[in-house]
Amino acid sequence: MKILEQWQNGVHKEVQILSFDQYLSMIEKNPQLFVRHSSQYFKDMFDYFGQNADGTFKIFSKKHPQAPAVQGQSRTQHEIYQSLQNFLEDGYNSRFLLLIGPNGSAKSSLVKKIMLAAEEYSLSDEGALYSFSWIFPLDQYTKGPLGLGGGKGKETASESFAHLEDREIAAIPPSELKDHPILLIPQNIRQQVIDKMFEGDKKRLASLKRSYLYLGDLSQRNKMIFDTLSKSYHGDYKEVLKHIRVERFFLNKRYSSGAVTIEPQLHVDANLSQITMDRRLASLPASLQSLNLYSISGEVVLANRGLLEFSDLFKRPLDTFKYLLTTMESKTINLHGILTELDIFFIGTSNELHFAAFKQHPDFNSFRGRFSFLKVPYLLHAKQEQDIYSEQCELLKERSRFEPHAMEALCLWAIMTRLRRPIANNYSDKKTGEIFCKLNPLEKALYLAYETIPDRFENKEKQQIKKDRQELMTEFDNDSLYEGKFGISPREVKQIIYDLSNNNTSINFTDVLEYLKLLHDKKSEYDFLNMPS
Repeated sequence: MKILEQWQNGVHKEVQILSFDQYLSMIEKNPQLFVRHSSQYFKDMFDYFGQNADGTFKIFSKKHPQAPAVQGQSRTQHEIYQSLQNFLEDGYNSRFLLLIGPNGSAKSSLVKKIMLAAEEYSLSDEGALYSFSWIFPLDQYTKGPLGLGGGKGKETASESFAHLEDREIAAIPPSELKDHPILLIPQNIRQQVIDKMFEGDKKRLASLKRSYLYLGDLSQRNKMIFDTLSKSYHGDYKEVLKHIRVERFFLNKRYSSGAVTIEPQLHVDANLSQITMDRRLASLPASLQSLNLYSISGEVVLANRGLLEFSDLFKRPLDTFKYLLTTMESKTINLHGILTELDIFFIGTSNELHFAAFKQHPDFNSFRGRFSFLKVPYLLHAKQEQDIYSEQCELLKERSRFEPHAMEALCLWAIMTRLRRPIANNYSDKKTGEIFCKLNPLEKALYLAYETIPDRFENKEKQQIKKDRQELMTEFDNDSLYEGKFGISPREVKQIIYDLSNNNTSINFTDVLEYLKLLHDKKSEYDFLNMPS
């Protein structure tokens, strides 16, 4: 019984049904929370969970059974966050964030962590999201010009229909795009309301003034219903808003609610179908049955007011996502001549091979102006690399155990496969470059992870190495062959760990070296073994 009580308490906490007047009262008390577009929402989400001591964001380091913590990738994390801040300046998600890197570099993991954090955030009081449905009561609960029937019945002239029981309702057309309830306020009045609410926060107001919440309108179907009811009620908006039931919704990838992934397979991302003749809607007022109402569907629709991921974007033919060019610029999608406004945080992934091929396409320059390309390389830090495999080693410890330094050796080797030899001319001080050129791959990997400098260097050289550490770390960042673009994949390292565990109950440093020696003979299987040093 305690379990049922706990569950019931949770349901009461999460299920929120409000009349429009009740929702307006909430907005007035906390406009910062309830009047925000998706870029503001996701930026607030990052801030809500905060940062770790090393400056990375906690949403990526949180443990979750569906997604292990993302190790490293600090630069990419901050680029995502900075992009959200830039979107606030534009008032909408003005660019598509495309994460690019080699296979297994944590691109999909980064997106998955954002989605999981968004799901958790939407369950919190600070992350509450609301949309609305239209409520049309049975004829015994209303009377008047709407075609719901007349005669003697319960009069509800001053009450909302939001809290009616299902048995008292004839039809409930939902808001498929999860329209923000504030859009129900006519634009000229809405702008005055927003101006008043945010008069003390000029920066936030400036962002809102460029957003659809200030300049936009309801989606087409909601607009048609609103206008028809307004005519039926002779312009009395209070009577129209009696039909509004404001509902809390939650972001959830599993149920494709504001967190959606589009896989590479071919299909349509959004579609349109007429619903006026649908028998399920025969209970609508006669004035609405005469309208050509349409239902829209597809991943883009499901993702509105949330996050839409395009997994392996460039594995799809260009024509299947070319609509993004217009969508990123106009914030709308055109469905058979019907312009539908969107509020979506667009993000996607691509491996380096497909991205390189796409750069040769004649339309690449058009996409470049609307996309932000964020690199997600393999890690170059041995300690972070080792953390990737800690859970795997823990699960295997009953049958096999890594002795001290064995896993460290494997991870140092993995890092070495991803490094390039320093080039003296790349450095602002050529002498510094010449000093770095003396580092062999192992010494470079050890320095990047532990800041250890070989004793063979003179004190003056050691000081110079410490002083210009950042230059060494970023030397090839803008090079087409950047460090971390090539080398052994973490997925392949995990397979090596399984292979070693299958053959040894105790794995020592020598076992690792013997395995790697055999692996180095397989040059036909690993491209990085054929690269010049």
